[in-house]
Amino acid sequence: MKLSIITINYNNAAGLKKTLDSVALQNCTDFEHIIVDGASTDDSVDIIRAYSQLLITNRYKITWLSEPDTGIYNAMNKGIKIASGDYLLFLNSGDVFVNTDVVQQFYDTPITVDIATGIEQESNGRLIYPKQEDELSYSYFYDDTLMHQSTFIRRDAFDRFGMYNERYRIVSDWEWFFKALMVYNASYQTLDFIVSIFDGEGISNSHKAIRLHNNEREQVRQSILPRGRVDYNELKRLKNVEKEFIFLKNGKMGWIVRLLLKLKSIKTNK
Repeated sequence: MKLSIITINYNNAAGLKKTLDSVALQNCTDFEHIIVDGASTDDSVDIIRAYSQLLITNRYKITWLSEPDTGIYNAMNKGIKIASGDYLLFLNSGDVFVNTDVVQQFYDTPITVDIATGIEQESNGRLIYPKQEDELSYSYFYDDTLMHQSTFIRRDAFDRFGMYNERYRIVSDWEWFFKALMVYNASYQTLDFIVSIFDGEGISNSHKAIRLHNNEREQVRQSILPRGRVDYNELKRLKNVEKEFIFLKNGKMGWIVRLLLKLKSIKTNK
């Protein structure tokens, strides 16, 4: 079960160095590392070249290229096409492994599914635990997704379910997980170890990208579930109502809500 780690980068030399150092420190070196740079104009290429020449990295295969691309997902698709591993992990510039044992933990865990996602750690230390299979639903994917930095994906899943959609700038990983799991019924499991620390400085987390992010997600929703769009908006409204009701029920004036519920129950039973 060979692993391909794919790192994409564009003009993020400092973040790239963190990522490459993190990969180089892995105790288990049974993997290949593919670096796809988008013709950076900072020190990124020098860092990649120095990294590829280090004796320590000769323990595993490194493939890298630096050329213009059309965006994040064009670069990620390039990495997929180069990869020879059975499973892929996208650890992009700025993201790092949580410790030196992640690859070893991957090999120690029986994995046969299309998508296996582990625990994610934010830069502030907060842990994001993966959803269990019975928690994955259309309503979950309406606004949420899996973290690709902590998710191992079978290489042939991209042959069966398609590559990343290069039409979008920042939501195509969300779209891919949405389609793979909800439309194509991809197999899935959770992992009980922390995989990576997420870099919160990426394009999708900037204030300028919020509007683009929302617009692209709405386009995806309409393309995948054009008839269900109104239903999901209604579902979100009902969820918000439910949250407000629970808040009132458990609050200082909760006795009023509980009394009304009791009177309604009495009336219904008559």
